[in-house]
Amino acid sequence: MMSLLKYSKSGFLFILILLSGGFVVAQNHSLTVQISNIKEKKGNIVISIFNNVKSFLKEGEELFKKTIPVKDRNMTITFVDLPSGYYAVALYHDENGDHACNKNILGIPKEWFGFSKNFSPLLRAPRFDEIKILLQKNDTIPIKMIRL
Repeated sequence: MMSLLKYSKSGFLFILILLSGGFVVAQNHSLTVQISNIKEKKGNIVISIFNNVKSFLKEGEELFKKTIPVKDRNMTITFVDLPSGYYAVALYHDENGDHACNKNILGIPKEWFGFSKNFSPLLRAPRFDEIKILLQKNDTIPIKMIRL
């Protein structure tokens, strides 16, 4: 009888935890980036996703990075399996295929580029907080390529 009582208490506790939402299942999402205003059908689009201030815009410290050959003037790139959270997207068009975002002596990109929220920098690169997006469901964002 004691054994049965012990299992019923455990079962009751298990059901109580289930009903109270004690088991939280993390749900991951996709982020689709729709890129427009690509001027030349050559080279690659290099797109990076960052998820924190410390690694933001640092080469090799991206959360995800994809290099996609340019085949059209508008492209769509999807990242999957992203947990909910804040993300910043940066991309550039590596037209000459040298695997770098070429810049002038002032540090301004000579190649076309873009950021989430279509941020257009004037005299400096954006800060993470200026271009971050909150991903809580599958989402699509537009980015229009620009050149200064």
